[in-house]
Amino acid sequence: MMPTPDCFTLGQAVCQALQGAWRASPPAVRISPEAFQAIAPGLSRSGSGALCWHALGNSPLAKTPEGRRLGKIYRNSLAAGAARERQIPQIADWLRSLQGEPLLVKGWSSARHYAHPWLRPYGDVDVCVPPQRLASLLPALEQNPDLAQHLDLHAGIPDLKGRTWDEAVARSQLVPLESTAIRILGAEDHLRLLCLHLVRHVLERPLWLCDIAAALENLPENFDWDYCLQGETWLAEWIECIVGLAQELLGAEVRDVPMRTKPGRFASWVAPYVHWKWGQQCLTALPGGADGRREAMRFLWYHKSNPLRWAWRLKLSPSHSMFRIQTQALLSRPWQLLVRIGRRWHEPTAVKSQAFEIHRERTF
Repeated sequence: MMPTPDCFTLGQAVCQALQGAWRASPPAVRISPEAFQAIAPGLSRSGSGALCWHALGNSPLAKTPEGRRLGKIYRNSLAAGAARERQIPQIADWLRSLQGEPLLVKGWSSARHYAHPWLRPYGDVDVCVPPQRLASLLPALEQNPDLAQHLDLHAGIPDLKGRTWDEAVARSQLVPLESTAIRILGAEDHLRLLCLHLVRHVLERPLWLCDIAAALENLPENFDWDYCLQGETWLAEWIECIVGLAQELLGAEVRDVPMRTKPGRFASWVAPYVHWKWGQQCLTALPGGADGRREAMRFLWYHKSNPLRWAWRLKLSPSHSMFRIQTQALLSRPWQLLVRIGRRWHEPTAVKSQAFEIHRERTF
């Protein structure tokens, strides 16, 4: 039997540490002190430190040096989250004064599903505006740098493939925050965006899968799965695959999920890929780091879900993103030349307001 790389074991430990961590009373973390010591730096770097510390509770792991460091991250996240929540109403009111109705995505709209919003850190505020309004808002951004430096302004809604601006706004909702109301995506579009965003980023961060798990456990009773999965079949396949991952790896509890497609197309290798990917991040975060190329080759040659065995199926698969994930596993982080070839979706225009300039964010 061929040896299993250490990164798979670490990736499994990451999943165990974050199972149900978004809930008010998460289940007890059942990993060894050695595994916790190995994954703690990776969790900190991926933005999941506060979430893991919340899951530790009164566990003896919370009293270890790594646990105390996560506790410090938790306290810092609490302060940062409170400050960011005060800025969001100011940003919304300011954009409305410029006749640009803002639509907030990710960040706070995901954090509101956690037991405490500060468990889900976010660096800036992702706001979408009508595509035709973007150019007229740029001069105002330069005149208000205090708010603009915390704002990531998008023309349209990146990652919500298959939905027009008008369709997304028609199903959006207003939720109260302090003295104003914030417009966010409807539950169906919100879950769709989170899933496709995670796929576009090659299942990069555990926190993003926690966002999906938290959203799944807070679905409204009238959630419309038919509308959520409506559109191209390969997109529905990936959404169902990611929903299945949240259930399998993080223990998300959700019922009556329709499975129209064949999850077996992805299930035999996507979950092992996630274990490898997250474990490899932990190895890289440890003192001295890890050789990303070596870990990539070990993944290729040692694991039964060798992506090379899937290469011949590319023409059979409707998903361009499968190619990107395979090339990412093949080349690992140091080499992303072929990964870029897989970005063949669309080219939404985004504005990073801190720089006050439009940049092109290439996706599939």
